[in-house]
Parts: sequence; C-alpha cells; structure tokens
Amino acid sequence: MLGNDDQLNDLIELKSLVKEFFDLYLDVIEVSDSGREFHPIRIDCCRAMKMDPLNKLLKQMKKLSGA
Repeated sequence: MLGNDDQLNDLIELKSLVKEFFDLYLDVIEVSDSGREFHPIRIDCCRAMKMDPLNKLLKQMKKLSGA
C-alpha cells in the first residue's frame, strides 16, 4: 500500500500528465493549406449514448488538471 507522500506525488503527477494530454494533444489546433482550423488529434466514439458522458468526462478532466 502506498504511503500518503507516495499517493500525493502520484496525484500530482497524474494531474500533470492529464494537463499535458490536453495541452500537447487534444487542444492542438492546426491550420490547413486552405486556412481552415482543425484538431488533428481527437477522441471519437461510435456509440451515440456514450458521447455525452465522454464529453462531460473530458471536460471535467480538463478543468481539474488546469489545462
């Protein structure tokens, strides 16, 4: 079992990694040759019933990580 210091360090690292995930991947916007902005990296789901919960989860992860 992890000690309190180990758990805190793991939570700090996890927060940092989630922030990095958004900052370096999901929130990246590129511009096409025609001038159209787009996100080259995205998370998608083929299950319509899962999209809203997934979007809410990602939004909360982004908020909590400070991204």
